[in-house]
Amino acid sequence: MADIDMIPRSYRDGVRVIDLSPLTSSRQVAAHIASLLRISAPSVDPLQTLIAYLSGRNLLLVLDNCEHVVTAATEIAEQIRAAAPDVHLLT
Repeated sequence: MADIDMIPRSYRDGVRVIDLSPLTSSRQVAAHIASLLRISAPSVDPLQTLIAYLSGRNLLLVLDNCEHVVTAATEIAEQIRAAAPDVHLLT
């Protein structure tokens, strides 16, 4: 992985690295991302809370170690991209 310090500091809300390696299920991805971003998300549908939080933000979100949950990570990334165009994703 590239050195995170080499990424330009042009993101108003910063850079967040989300390590997905501890997950054992694809169903955990949205809640895990929300947790690491310190967002209080309901257990029923954390994705909608996550998207609402990210909407209007300008940041780089790095989804690291997502190979074992790639389908869920891809689906979530697509929904974030659609709802939060100033959030850039690196997986």
